[in-house]
Amino acid sequence: MRTSLRFLLLFFIGVVACTVSPAQTQSSNDEAYFEFSVSPQPDTFVFKLTNPARIQEARDILTTGNQKVVLGTIIKQPVYYNSQWNFHYDPQTVSFVDFAIELCESSIRGIEDNLDTAYPAWCPGAQLLREVAPPPVPGPGNLAPTVSITFPYADDTYSNVEPASISLKANADDADGTISKVEFFNGETKIGETTETPYMLDWINLAAGTYTVSAVATDNLGAARRSKGISFTFEQSNSGNVIDDTQFFVSQHYRDFFSREPDAAGQHFWADNISSCGADEECREVKRIDTSAAYFLSIEFQETGYLVHRFYKASFNRRPLFAEFLADTQTIGNGVVVNVPGWQQRLDNNKESFTSEWVARAEFASLYDEMNDAQYVDALIENTGTSFTETDRDALVDVLNNQAMTRAQVLRVIAESQAFCDAEYNAAFVEMQYFGYLRRNPQDAPDNDLDGYNFWLNKLNEFGGDFRRAEMVKAFLVSGEYRQRFGAQ
Repeated sequence: MRTSLRFLLLFFIGVVACTVSPAQTQSSNDEAYFEFSVSPQPDTFVFKLTNPARIQEARDILTTGNQKVVLGTIIKQPVYYNSQWNFHYDPQTVSFVDFAIELCESSIRGIEDNLDTAYPAWCPGAQLLREVAPPPVPGPGNLAPTVSITFPYADDTYSNVEPASISLKANADDADGTISKVEFFNGETKIGETTETPYMLDWINLAAGTYTVSAVATDNLGAARRSKGISFTFEQSNSGNVIDDTQFFVSQHYRDFFSREPDAAGQHFWADNISSCGADEECREVKRIDTSAAYFLSIEFQETGYLVHRFYKASFNRRPLFAEFLADTQTIGNGVVVNVPGWQQRLDNNKESFTSEWVARAEFASLYDEMNDAQYVDALIENTGTSFTETDRDALVDVLNNQAMTRAQVLRVIAESQAFCDAEYNAAFVEMQYFGYLRRNPQDAPDNDLDGYNFWLNKLNEFGGDFRRAEMVKAFLVSGEYRQRFGAQ
């Protein structure tokens, strides 16, 4: 059933409000422990939270019953509060998300039985059961920290150009203190160390061959523990183009689609997604295509770059030019990293200030300042090319007449309406192939017209928006124009 736009307007201006005040349970606001199970197995798993916002979110889930997926990175060593299993969540990485992807979804026992090769990111379809009392810390004495390598993967093979490089990554936690440093070793030879999260170290100038790396975590009282060793192999690549390097490929997508440098967790996740194929080139091609498309499909892009596209269409009945798109997307996305605490509020603040500035622009003011409220709403709706019911249209006019909302707020409601999002989706997807990969307008040289854009839009429409069957993303990734940005074809 379609949600009434009138209800959305009321919610937007704060007339409708739903707040939950969950009862505080056994733990504090700085440290709390929760238990979940993964159906249909009866096993339970205890995890620790140290972020006050995540603690409150877990308590809200228990109070409302609105379950979410628990997402985090595992450390492949036991910890006292979850001692029945040989792994546990790194408390600093745990968050709650609305959906999981197959890549990181597994049962508790599935991780336990395949621990050496288990993917470090874990997002089980869990049922959060309860908050539990803080387990007693075993004593006496200081507990050693826990640590495991999260990249590279065990027994994987990577194809690269010599001299190769790799970002070594580890997760470490200290149940009764803090981590003072994490050291990385090749066999018994120390590569280097880091003292700050994320625990990463770039290992450079590697020749083709097999390496075995491990990490040693040391806590604030000097106790240390070594992770299991991870062996991996570098093979000489036949390609001389840096875009074929997985780490660069992923990081460049952050720059091209999000206009920012990658966050460690995201870089780790998507690079590992591709690298999990090892030397299987067919698998790597599929993963690169799906990973690339995921940047357009991501929440971050949909709420920033795609919103910019809809602002231009609703306001001026045209697509943005690349230069316009780039500047405006950077404005809305400034400081936004999805799943980082406070990201949703930061995004909403950015949208609000952007929309207020937008309606003050000369191009917008010259079109709409002389219109009355009804004319204003009708003009915006007509530009979207979608149908609004008479009730929805009248609701928009009413909130303007009653000064319950500003023109900037009404523009945002129209731009964020689901029907408009659906209608423009394929056009924006094709547009972003040019903006993201080729860094130009579709009609710029060497095309010099919109024939290419229209070809891909028609093909994407023909396949119902399925970019895989349309082979659209694949075509842009292998195109000479894209690859020449980074080196020889």
